[in-house]
Amino acid sequence: MQILIVTEKPSIARRISYILGKKNVTKKKGMSKYTPIHRFKLDDDEITITSVLGHVYSLDFEEEYNKWDKVDPETLFDAPTRYRVNETNKEIPKVIKQLQTLGKDVEELIIATDADSEGEKIGHDIADIIIEVNPNITVRRMRFSAVTQKDIQKALNEASTTTLDDNIVRKVEARQEVDLRSGSAFTRFQTLGVRKINPGTAPKLLSWGPCQSVTLFFVVERHLEREAFVPEPFFYIYAQIEIKKTLYDLKWQKDRLDNKKECKKIFDALKTEKKGTVVELSAQEKKFWPPKPMNTVTFVSMAAKHLHIASERAMEIAERLYNAGIISYPRTETEIYPRTFSLKRLLEQHVDHSEWGGYASKLLSKRIRATRGKRDDKAHPPIHPTKSIEINELEKLPEVVKFNKNEVWAIYDMIVRHFLATMSMPAVYMETKIVIQIGDEMFNLTGKQIKDKGFLEIYPFRKIAEKSLPALKEGDEVSVSSLEMKEGKTQPPFPLTEAALIKLMDENGIGTDATIPAHIKTNKDRNYFKISGRGRSIQPTELGIALVTGLGNIDEMLVKPELRAYIENQTNLVATGEQKKEAVVKDSSKRMKKLFKEVVAKEETLINALAEAIESERRKSAPKVELFDCPNCGHQIEIFKGKKGYYLRCTNPDKKECKTSYPLPAGIPRAAKFICPLCDKPIITMTSPKGVQYNLCPICWIEEIETDEGKKQRGPCFNCEVEDCKGKVVEEKSRLICPVCEEGALVTRRGKYGRFLACDRYPDCKTTITLYPGDRPLKKVCECGWPIISRLSKQKKRYYKCANKECTKEIDYKEARKSESGFVKCPICGEGELIERIGKYGRFLGCSRYPECKTTVALYNGDRPLKRACPKCGYPMISRLSKQKKRYYKCPNKECDYVEFPKASKDKKLDKDD
Repeated sequence: MQILIVTEKPSIARRISYILGKKNVTKKKGMSKYTPIHRFKLDDDEITITSVLGHVYSLDFEEEYNKWDKVDPETLFDAPTRYRVNETNKEIPKVIKQLQTLGKDVEELIIATDADSEGEKIGHDIADIIIEVNPNITVRRMRFSAVTQKDIQKALNEASTTTLDDNIVRKVEARQEVDLRSGSAFTRFQTLGVRKINPGTAPKLLSWGPCQSVTLFFVVERHLEREAFVPEPFFYIYAQIEIKKTLYDLKWQKDRLDNKKECKKIFDALKTEKKGTVVELSAQEKKFWPPKPMNTVTFVSMAAKHLHIASERAMEIAERLYNAGIISYPRTETEIYPRTFSLKRLLEQHVDHSEWGGYASKLLSKRIRATRGKRDDKAHPPIHPTKSIEINELEKLPEVVKFNKNEVWAIYDMIVRHFLATMSMPAVYMETKIVIQIGDEMFNLTGKQIKDKGFLEIYPFRKIAEKSLPALKEGDEVSVSSLEMKEGKTQPPFPLTEAALIKLMDENGIGTDATIPAHIKTNKDRNYFKISGRGRSIQPTELGIALVTGLGNIDEMLVKPELRAYIENQTNLVATGEQKKEAVVKDSSKRMKKLFKEVVAKEETLINALAEAIESERRKSAPKVELFDCPNCGHQIEIFKGKKGYYLRCTNPDKKECKTSYPLPAGIPRAAKFICPLCDKPIITMTSPKGVQYNLCPICWIEEIETDEGKKQRGPCFNCEVEDCKGKVVEEKSRLICPVCEEGALVTRRGKYGRFLACDRYPDCKTTITLYPGDRPLKKVCECGWPIISRLSKQKKRYYKCANKECTKEIDYKEARKSESGFVKCPICGEGELIERIGKYGRFLGCSRYPECKTTVALYNGDRPLKRACPKCGYPMISRLSKQKKRYYKCPNKECDYVEFPKASKDKKLDKDD
């Protein structure tokens, strides 16, 4: 029998072909270079395997409704739609033609797309394409959750009795149509409205989506809660006791009081007490239970929280590991291992692993009992490893070779450890509580001590904070070493993290396990919020806040989760056959159309708020450059960022009165300290897309200026023929002597092609040394007299090289490191200098005598080390930003308290040492 198997991705087609065909597979180039054709013989059947590239068709309106400026967005709720070839990928037409060619003469088609709702829809489209040319073909369905020998063979055996689920297909189509109609209508309305007000700076797309907007709502809601939070004072009594020269902090049983007088009255009665009495002592054995099996939401939350990897990227890595047959299908809601699951077989694969092999063997020596959650989508098992690999084997996997090796390993390591933890015993600890009476008040002293680590032995993502307590018994007296009345303030809620946002979305039914990371990424791409820091904290932008508050003030249903949850429930009823697709689409579109009309009625308020937020964001991001007055109307000329880059524009609010603008070359502009001698206008320093810096006079760039000698001058400053033009080069001073003339000093300059070292006696001495990106000239010179350059290799590792091309001397690594110019003498050894380095966790200062001296000073974001020492301890002074973004000067030595808070007049003087 002639059988055609079609998968969703080329990598899955390749793996299935080699699982089923072993070494007898022949590979042929397909019509699309991305979808090769694999052929082999299996028993008496001739098998052909190929793939598509994701969705073959996409839902869209008829062509006449895609003209934004000519179609009222409200009509989109009732406009006709149709599925058309997915235009986002130019290879799709070739893929369709290949399917029809291969399917023309086969007797059986087996759909082997992913076993989720989207995969069911893709499989349905594949079947339609082939049935068009081969109406009598038999269509079967392969469903598998892992690309392993056992799973693929089982799926193939069951394919003869399995077909596509039409109800799931209708569910996907219903959701697609509802999202298309509502998303397109609101997105066009907002985008076109803002373009009318400010066409120059309006974003290309100001999107809205039923899931996207709710995701943003959660972020903005938390931000507004924090902004509105008013700290309230509270008062409590702090006590500390001393037992055998060890201090222990006690917790007041009343915790805290809002009334200061009442708290002070209690404290006054206690403050003379010097002894306390143990009145109660209890110890209880407790268990800390291992985690439930991992589903998609748990996976992306843990990746964001513990590995600091974005949810979208984590899912991409997980899918590649699945394609490589290393883990099971990563899109699942299930938290229960099926009864047919062979946990023992999976564990046996890991007994020889270098990191967790011993632990896997220990689990196999006992009865295997796994934890259970509540969710079960009946489609896929929880995420688990299907193969044991070592870290050095990652390089052999073509599916993950383009990713950061450490990130891929961290993802795999987390999945394996979670899997092993679900079959482990709980951790057992003893919780001890001692109640101590001081005067008439009771204080608690609690501690925890682990008796059996259980799953914590393999699982680093949870911890028990151990605390040992002294051996006491009831009636014992203890010495009170400290007794104070303290004041505290209530704290605002924490900023929303990516992990917490994923949990909120899951709890409220926003998105699916497959789409949650995509909704977060869309908001980030649209500049509605930003994610920063290792904790992946989320902060909304002014535009995101304006969008949520503007829509929320019109109708909360536009941003709150209730409406989206209702639509999701309705589409799920389509999947079970309880509702018809047409009825759900009609009902949902009717609700969204009603809300759209409410928004249109208050268009001016919403659009103005969005335009104002966009302008405010633009002003924040635009480089601060003091330029000149507009020659036409007198308003200030400022730098603006448009769709094609930065340009100069008049700030006159009446665009009809003045449209003066000046183009700038590609790159990022910033202020320079020079005035152009030809046109008396401020010079701008441009940083090109390749990182090259050069100076530019805006007027000379646009117009031809005549010099005193009668020559026409145009272009960047390095082309300028005026001899005393200070903008010709960007120059940095150096202590190096020119190796050719031995009279001048080498200075670092920036020209048309980037940085270079040049003799300051130019044009009498024309010595130059090219500096490549990442190069750092050292203050020490080679034996030949030329400077030593610290250079980055292709692997981003630093090495040292003589700048003289004719010199063959190899530079000693340690000696070169010692030669690097530092900030101050090392305060520990007194011999080396503290040099700025970049390590695993960011910038730091380290002694130039490393490894003999291992002194380090951490540098935080915004820190600038100064070239002067602390007057008290000798550490380098650090210029640091406060929480209010004001700069102050601090000694980084934790044992030194020296700080300077300079006045505005002193700032510039101090920063000269920067």
